Amino acid sequence: MTRNKRKIFIINQQGKREPFSFYKILKSAKRAGASPKTARIIAEKIKSQTLDGAKTIEIFQQVRALLNQAEPVAFLRFNLKEAMRKLGPTGFPFEKFIARVLEKDGFEVKLNQLILGRCIDYEIDCLAIKQNQKYLVECKYRQLANDVVDVNDVLTFKAKVDDIKEGNQEFKVAKMILATNAKFTTKAIKYANCEGIGLLGWQYPKDNGLEKIIDQNKLYPITILPSLSKDLLFNLNKQNIILVGDLLKAHQENRLNFIQQNQLARITQEVNLLQ
Repeated sequence: MTRNKRKIFIINQQGKREPFSFYKILKSAKRAGASPKTARIIAEKIKSQTLDGAKTIEIFQQVRALLNQAEPVAFLRFNLKEAMRKLGPTGFPFEKFIARVLEKDGFEVKLNQLILGRCIDYEIDCLAIKQNQKYLVECKYRQLANDVVDVNDVLTFKAKVDDIKEGNQEFKVAKMILATNAKFTTKAIKYANCEGIGLLGWQYPKDNGLEKIIDQNKLYPITILPSLSKDLLFNLNKQNIILVGDLLKAHQENRLNFIQQNQLARITQEVNLLQ
């Protein structure tokens, strides 16, 4: 009679122990665009070498390395969630990113608009206009991997918009939208649905979350490119180059002369994989 293999436990990003999941690795690799065969090979390899007490961040670094060897496009897309967390820490770059997502959907977007309320004035992250209807968009940027947007964030946004409606009745609000690079708690979703507040975040809405919109429309932030240094990201952001597509256009228009040729060649190679 054979013995059952000892169950492997790993340490998640909250510092808690949880069982190692072969299927979580498999799913993550597939979501990044790896072929089913490649995803299974990677998951099997990770399973065979993971020791009890390993950290999830170490495991995902191993997945990234294996994807980079097997399918470079999937490797880049696998970095998307981390790339979204790099759109900060001030939060303003994330607001500009959300503006670009809205513009792709046909909205005219104005950033950081001061709007009069009944009690005080409010700075609205994005004022989005479509077919003469106004949408107020609040952006909640999260830098840490385990951060979420909870019901208090939605309550605060609702109170802000209510005060605007009471103090500025000529300013007609068609819809409120709260956007984040993180996940929403169950209570936040329940309250938002009850109050008619639109939510856009990681894996929410379920069939059209932020990551799916990004993949479908190739709206990848430049932070997804491993060849870009922090200083270069800062300089590109100052030039309003937010998306990988912006970077490609700037290159085609010869506006990247400040980047050394060998580095520009590496960047261009990564850009072309994602377009």
